[in-house]
Amino acid sequence: MFIILNIIKRRNFCSGGFMKFKISCSELRNELLILSGVLVAKTTHPILGCILFEAKGGKLFLTATDLEVSLQSSIECEIEEEGAVAVPGKILIETMRELPDYPVEISSDEEFRVKLKTSSGEFKIFGADYKEYPQVPKIKKKVVFNLDSSKIKRMIEKVIFAVSRDELKGVLTGVLFQVKKEELRLVATDGHRLSKVVDKTFRSDEITKDIIIPPKALNLFMRNVDSEKITFTVGESFVVFDLGNKCIYSSLLQGEFPDYESVIPLENEKKLIVDREKFIQSLRIVQVFANRMTLQVKMNISKGEMEIVSEDVDRGEGREKVPVDYDDESMTIGFNAGYLLDSLKCIETEDVLLELKEPDSGCIILPRMQKEGEEHFMLVMPIKLKD
Repeated sequence: MFIILNIIKRRNFCSGGFMKFKISCSELRNELLILSGVLVAKTTHPILGCILFEAKGGKLFLTATDLEVSLQSSIECEIEEEGAVAVPGKILIETMRELPDYPVEISSDEEFRVKLKTSSGEFKIFGADYKEYPQVPKIKKKVVFNLDSSKIKRMIEKVIFAVSRDELKGVLTGVLFQVKKEELRLVATDGHRLSKVVDKTFRSDEITKDIIIPPKALNLFMRNVDSEKITFTVGESFVVFDLGNKCIYSSLLQGEFPDYESVIPLENEKKLIVDREKFIQSLRIVQVFANRMTLQVKMNISKGEMEIVSEDVDRGEGREKVPVDYDDESMTIGFNAGYLLDSLKCIETEDVLLELKEPDSGCIILPRMQKEGEEHFMLVMPIKLKD
């Protein structure tokens, strides 16, 4: 865990604020743009709007944090004098965006004033003492897993859309990771919908563990992972994704995740099969006429056909029929069109299977055929229709 240690064991540089190195402008700009996804735009702590620069051992280590999530990356550079300084991210990134793709010399003095020097210009930014920059806590008790990066990324993509965006809902704003000896489960729910994916090929000799990771860290992981394998380290109150030249640290959400199994209906015996693309196309056009707050659509289901309807006093009315494979009693049920579309986007098979019971019971959405070694399903709760 080389990169983690460089965060934790930040040394006191004998040169104070002095630092000097030369680096590729384009490489630095690319890394800064990635780190900008962590920076806090508005904060009462100005240091959180800074990016920490640490030049040592032939590399430049860059760190950004919002106290909940931290990201560090490293780039090769020519160091003349080792040192560290915290640089305001916004003005630094704005400056780097405009510089040509030539080497840039960056230095700082004892007052933490940062100078960017190119062949044709010189720019000065007022930095801050690197000692004021927050440090990542030391890892004490930990469990380490080696994961297939493409598989874990795929699993996250299949559930992250269902997390709650209401900060008052606590643990529901994150994704539940259930680490079992013979499977790995990811679950997310906002109380109106739920998505669960299981990797049945996962094996672990470590202890079983349930953790809840906030989506900001998971989105950073998905945007930055480019290696086949990653090291996934779980501590008592945080998790670390080691991606090689990048390391993501995230605090875990504290609290007990609801018993999601208890809300999954077990007697949805009405089966409906529909072409995924046709279903998506119909939902998209019909939702244009739905109420902007509820996005309510009504589905009139009968043998061989499903009619999707929406209406609003200010927008008008839309309806479209979709052929389906359904041979049960007719029923009418309402849903939030956005929730249905989010679920359908996660399915890769040509056909989608809907399992239904009653108009007031949740609908289970599944791929027609599960991927080998994987189990994925989603639950969407209905909207009560007016008589």
